[in-house]
Order: sequence, then structure tokens, then C-alpha cells
Amino acid sequence: MTGMPAATVADIVALIRLQYDFARTGNGWDAYAAAREKLVARMGAPPETAFPSTREHPQWQVIKRTYFYDPVPTLRQLTVPTLAMWGAIYFTTIGDWLAKRIRGFH
Repeated sequence: MTGMPAATVADIVALIRLQYDFARTGNGWDAYAAAREKLVARMGAPPETAFPSTREHPQWQVIKRTYFYDPVPTLRQLTVPTLAMWGAIYFTTIGDWLAKRIRGFH
């Protein structure tokens, strides 16, 4: 076998989704922490900047600013026609969220 087992990849992707949900809403810490601990037991502790182990870790602010930046307030200030482009192949739902925000902007 080469690479990482599919079940492990699925668990990591599920953890990332829980991480983003917590970063975006502040809810779901218990689910995130449990999923993180499950992976730690299997693979060892990940870097703190990848998967923070506390609610207060400064990486949460980095995640919020990087992945959940809302462009609408800035776009509202534009006075010229603007072409907005974004990727369609994201492994998370962030691309869909951003596309919906931009499409809803008039």
C-alpha cells in the first residue's frame, strides 16, 4: 500500500471541517476536540498551527482571517465594474460560502 489509508484521509478532512466550523461560529468545540484526540491517538500530535489544541490558541484568529474574510464590505466601496473569480475545486465548503457571499452582493 502506498500513501495514507482512505479512512485516515477521511478523518483528517472531517477534522478540518469541524475546525473551520468552530473557527467560523465558535460552536462545536467538543466535536472538534474529540475528533482531534482520535487522530492524535492514531497518528501522534499534529503541529499546533495545523490543529490547535485549545480554544484560546492564536491560530484560530489566523484561520478566521485567512478563510473567513468577508469581501462584501470592501466590495461595497467599489465604484467601477469588477470581475471576481474564485476556485471551484476546494476540499472544504469555504469556496462555496465565499461564492454565495459574492453572488449575493449587488
